[in-house]
Amino acid sequence: MQKRISYILAADSGGAKLYSAQGGKGELALVQQIDNPAGRKMRSELDADRPGQQRNDGGGMHGLGGDRDSQQHESERFARLLCRLLHEEYLAGKFSDLMIAAPPHFLGELRQHMSADCYKVLGRSVNKDLLRSDAQDILQHFDQDRGAC
Repeated sequence: MQKRISYILAADSGGAKLYSAQGGKGELALVQQIDNPAGRKMRSELDADRPGQQRNDGGGMHGLGGDRDSQQHESERFARLLCRLLHEEYLAGKFSDLMIAAPPHFLGELRQHMSADCYKVLGRSVNKDLLRSDAQDILQHFDQDRGAC
């Protein structure tokens, strides 16, 4: 009988760590760490390269770019990237169960962009930023015996 492999994603808009665990419990092994420096930038830093303003005929000013929040756009871009990675890993047969820990807003973005395949195997999720936590602390948040989720 083949052991079940779980993937645990700890992420926020500034980065992610993807871990694997065999048999549900035990030690976590870091599969991949993904840094997203743009996700940690202030809106003013992200907007520095945006188009400027233009004066209209009536003497008023209007922006040349869209109204979309730069931080939100960057967060969604990173969530889509992570969901593509998870989908590729799932299709390659690298995990059979998925668990996610992320701040509430980012967790919602991940769920929104998650493939149907990954959504089917999504088990527990934690509305908490555990990206900077050690592997043991992350595992404790998903320990069913503790009822932490």
